[in-house]
Amino acid sequence: LGSKESGGDRWRGKRKMLTPSFHFTMLMSYIEVMNRHAKVLVEVLQDSIGQNIDMDTFVKRFTLDVICDTAMGMDLGAQHRPDQPYVESIATLMYLGSQTTMNPHLWNPIGRWITGWQKKYDTALSIAHGFTNKVISERIDLICRGEVDVNKRAFLDMLIAEKTRSNISLEDIREEVDTFMFAGHDTTSTTLGWALWCLAHHPEIQQRVYEEVQGIFGE
Repeated sequence: LGSKESGGDRWRGKRKMLTPSFHFTMLMSYIEVMNRHAKVLVEVLQDSIGQNIDMDTFVKRFTLDVICDTAMGMDLGAQHRPDQPYVESIATLMYLGSQTTMNPHLWNPIGRWITGWQKKYDTALSIAHGFTNKVISERIDLICRGEVDVNKRAFLDMLIAEKTRSNISLEDIREEVDTFMFAGHDTTSTTLGWALWCLAHHPEIQQRVYEEVQGIFGE
């Protein structure tokens, strides 16, 4: 899964390569992307007014849309089309990963095969990797044709540019994009989910937050 599981010189090389992607200026350029997908989240939630819903599911789709846009420069549309194979494969991988932390019998390879866990994991991982490889290939073609806005570069664009300057492979690029996708959207959605839970259980704080936002941004 990329740099988060690398060590030694390989880790240092990848960190040096990735650091410019997280410069404050680059992060600021992602605000428009976040706002656009946040508006979609509001629209989707408005369609569910009066219903009992699992906010975690909605927030995960929102963060997946954001991270896919910023990492790969594409609009996945997970919030409107959650039944896409890639969206489902990411959800499956996250679920299977959480199972291994709670079930000791899955710590053993034999247990993973007997229960069918390994087959489900391999299938989902193959779909996820296949999707990422396809996006990388298509993005390289767009860059070669000069059809990518240099003022709106995605994380993937910077990795592709780095490929021409240093000795990194397409596999290295795929690993880093996958790391960004997996680690980024799940941690953020978990944080947002708990923040919403806390606000819902403390309406007086929620009101103060609402008033502060209104005071800064208005309607």
